Amino acid sequence: MEPYHRLVFSYIGYDDVEVLVKEQHTVNVKMKESEASVLDEVVVTGMGHRKN
Repeated sequence: MEPYHRLVFSYIGYDDVEVLVKEQHTVNVKMKESEASVLDEVVVTGMGHRKN
């Protein structure tokens, strides 16, 4: 008996989805927006300095 492999899909603002895979070549995943943390937008800020 072969063991299953566990795939976990996660994305900001969505609930994690865990799928058990045995021999499938294709896995369809439908993610649901998280009700706990609804995000309107994500802002990425970078800072640093450079020596010339």
